[in-house]
Amino acid sequence: MGGTGHLRRLILVLLLVPVTGCSYSRARLNDFTDIWRAEAKVGLGLQFDFQTGELLHLGIGSSYQYSFGFVYGEFDSGYRYEDHFPVSIINTLSNPANSQIHSFEMEIEDKIVKHRCYSVAPGELYEGDLRRSDVHYFDFEFNFLALVIGFQFGFSWGEWVDFMLGWFGIDIADDDDPAERERRTIWNWKDRSKALIDP
Repeated sequence: MGGTGHLRRLILVLLLVPVTGCSYSRARLNDFTDIWRAEAKVGLGLQFDFQTGELLHLGIGSSYQYSFGFVYGEFDSGYRYEDHFPVSIINTLSNPANSQIHSFEMEIEDKIVKHRCYSVAPGELYEGDLRRSDVHYFDFEFNFLALVIGFQFGFSWGEWVDFMLGWFGIDIADDDDPAERERRTIWNWKDRSKALIDP
């Protein structure tokens, strides 16, 4: 009788090992893919910029673009209108209430959300309707569009830390569980801006 109980427990353990191992491996693979961003763009404009999450948005030019590609763990696509110096300064001079050095509009959940900032510490000085989630606060991104075609590449420091700690069972992004991963998002946004500058 005791031998049968031991056998049952052994079979249960053997069944659980591949299941939990597969789940663990899948979570580590997901964490690794979450680190990277690579998109192609088509549109109109001339723009070059780089961003470090919500610490710095610095660039030159303006564009209206449609992007598609791999964005931190998932395939995504959408339209985006973006202004940097000098177009943003012209907009500021024509309407001081909309003062900015960097701005963009994009569609999220069938709504147009807007962002305006002074380039330095945008996440702290001005959130607008749109702000990156905490784990993407330090993302490093390079974006380029020349006339009709462009590319964007990104590396997420927060997701990299999540990937490294994940090997030790620590999930700072709270996305190892499939149900939690379904709810993950790069952007936090609100319907109406509560920023220091009125939208």
